[in-house]
Amino acid sequence: MSDADFAYRFDLTAKAINPGESSGRGVTPAMVRKELEKCFNCTFPIPGAPDSYPSLYEVLNLQAGFAARVQLIEVDPREPTWTFEALPGHFDGPGSTIRFFFYDDGTRIHLVIEAKVIRGSKNLPDWYNKLTAQSMWQAFIQQATFNVCAHQHICSTNLPGDAPIDAPDTAASDTPVGDNRNGG
Repeated sequence: MSDADFAYRFDLTAKAINPGESSGRGVTPAMVRKELEKCFNCTFPIPGAPDSYPSLYEVLNLQAGFAARVQLIEVDPREPTWTFEALPGHFDGPGSTIRFFFYDDGTRIHLVIEAKVIRGSKNLPDWYNKLTAQSMWQAFIQQATFNVCAHQHICSTNLPGDAPIDAPDTAASDTPVGDNRNGG
């Protein structure tokens, strides 16, 4: 892969703010995988996602406000872990990558996103790209835990009158690509 112009990493958890919302407690990567295999675009937040879990080397014509055509270049057959590579015309620039993986920390499910962005044709400012991405991927983990709750009945929610269940703050880093302290 070419050197990226910038990289970001988010480690997100579901946030149960309102009564009845799932906090992601008790949800496992296998449960998320089951939901994604049942209906990928029911959970993945970007229009144009396929109905079924994408296959290795499948091209997805996503629409994230801009053209976001990607190819699945890496997938774990057991876990909900995959990497997309941006194709020509993608706003992040061809060759940019974004990796998704879920893990359970013993109390709740996490979604980690690691992106290496090569300047694209839209030349979005870094801050805007990261802010938009963080919002989009937070919606992804929220929808994943909601779907697990609705279909698999693993629901850890707060009740009316309870204080919100605090999730750890989103951890975002601007670790330079190639800095191996965080696996970059």
